[in-house]
Amino acid sequence: MRNLEPIAKAIVEKSRQYLSGAQGADFDNCHKLFALAHGIQMGSEQRRNLAIGAKQFYRLNDVEYTKLLIELRKYPFKSPISSTPAPVIDKIEHNRPNATTTAPKAVIRDSKGWLFDAKPPASPQSTASAFADWVFHWSKGRYLPQFAKSVESHTRNNRLELGVMAHRQIEDFFSLTWTQKKFPESKASDWEMVFADSQGYRGKKFLASRLKVNGQPLTCVPDAVLWHTFKNVVLIIERKTTAQSWKFIPKDGWPNIQAQLWCYSWIDEWATATDVILVGQFWSRRSNGLILGREHPCWRRGSKNFHRQCLEWFERYGGQFIDS
Repeated sequence: MRNLEPIAKAIVEKSRQYLSGAQGADFDNCHKLFALAHGIQMGSEQRRNLAIGAKQFYRLNDVEYTKLLIELRKYPFKSPISSTPAPVIDKIEHNRPNATTTAPKAVIRDSKGWLFDAKPPASPQSTASAFADWVFHWSKGRYLPQFAKSVESHTRNNRLELGVMAHRQIEDFFSLTWTQKKFPESKASDWEMVFADSQGYRGKKFLASRLKVNGQPLTCVPDAVLWHTFKNVVLIIERKTTAQSWKFIPKDGWPNIQAQLWCYSWIDEWATATDVILVGQFWSRRSNGLILGREHPCWRRGSKNFHRQCLEWFERYGGQFIDS
């Protein structure tokens, strides 16, 4: 049997060089092959292309290729991309801050696949909207490839179309069956709106000092921020408009919404809040106007899975999270 250890070592070395900034398809493919051996999720076409390339380059048959993947598993996979299975996104099923959640059925699918192809921007901007737009650019084809061109991204356009969030919209939101199930002990009157963006990014700006890009704290402008009048809990709502049918909207939303809300959760003004709840609120554009969706993706700042996934994206973007 052919000794595959030298080939495996060469692949591991090129993968590490790739992570150090080495350029070239050979380095990139070696890194992806190394990741594939450790169970990182990727599309079937990408897996097939990697297998074809490796067999041709190293002159392997099918059995040798399989044994090469096994050989690669002997080496620790060091990468900004975790080798753990795609994390489950936490839903708001309770009101206990930083509680451990049981795994719900909804999963962000192929979340690691788009990150493999994502390239850091040459000059990353220190704004939450720029980070979210970068995530949108690289992830849109993985979620809705046939509708990618029609999925809205730019937050300012969404907000100008929807207008300033008013108290009536808050009441409508809390009257939804979905909201009542997620917040069984809350009603609209329990929440005070402490901020609503009225100028589409041209007004007040907040800083998230624990999130830095090029040494500068991230600038954030949330859509709407509510503070519970009896608890030290913050609710942040980010609204998005779409022309898509509800059936084409993932239950967990799109990654750019998740990324943007994650940034907002670390804004300095509510750093000491007991809990920060994040809601991506969808509005569907219909012939009779904008219709509020019946369900919306939710996360909590204290969710370890949520934080780990967004941090992976942020570090690939060129950002740094400052531990307290």
